[in-house]
Amino acid sequence: MKAFKSSILLALLVSPSLIAGQVTFSGTGRVASEPDYIELSITVASECYKTPSAARVQTDLRVSKIVEMLKSKINVAAGSRDAVLTSGGYSSPFSKTVYDTNSARHTVCEGTYQKNTLVTLKTTNVANFAADFDDIQEKVLNEFQSAPSDSNDKPVTYVSIGTPQPQLFHETTAKAEKTALALALQDATAKFEATFGACAITSYRLASYTDGTEQAHAKSYAPEAAHFAGRASATPVDFDDLWTRQTLQVKFEFEGGHCTVPSHK
Repeated sequence: MKAFKSSILLALLVSPSLIAGQVTFSGTGRVASEPDYIELSITVASECYKTPSAARVQTDLRVSKIVEMLKSKINVAAGSRDAVLTSGGYSSPFSKTVYDTNSARHTVCEGTYQKNTLVTLKTTNVANFAADFDDIQEKVLNEFQSAPSDSNDKPVTYVSIGTPQPQLFHETTAKAEKTALALALQDATAKFEATFGACAITSYRLASYTDGTEQAHAKSYAPEAAHFAGRASATPVDFDDLWTRQTLQVKFEFEGGHCTVPSHK
């Protein structure tokens, strides 16, 4: 990135001669990128089981089925960046607080155990993800959850699906930042030339600039689709582009001209 910035500086240098004034303009460059891949998180949680092994077995059973189902939807060829990853700890003690119809507080499931495991899907099949996501939600709801419980103190295993997140690979982000930087410098230079175009400036050069990069951020039009035991909500999935933006404060030094120099633009 430093080498790239230096090349832009050299390209903008004009014969420095005597400096007649300085002025600073802001410049902004924005670059839109289509997502490289989609990341989806699914959490499997078993709670209120009498033994650590019971909580572990119930969670691991569903995790294995979910992993198998997700792997059927990704590219498993050598060199593919698609993946299904799991992470989770050991079974741990569990209890929870509930409220009755009179708003009285009670602690239930004391002396029981829980286990949570996170399953993460990374798929580059962005174009067909909406259809895959519908199938994932249907299978999770209908096949991988325990039946709804009529009591707060009975064992239950539920699955929650996070909001799908569009992502960029590192090299895509780096390329977008480089392009956004060039556009920001062009924007600041265009503002300078538009302001002083009629001022008989004989020469100018870019003296210095400061920059700040905003990381690419995702805009997803799908509210969180969460599935719990006996309850579900789901919405269609669509994705906007990911944006990378560079904002610069660029100082120009110039000579000649007969206009009043603004302090900042």
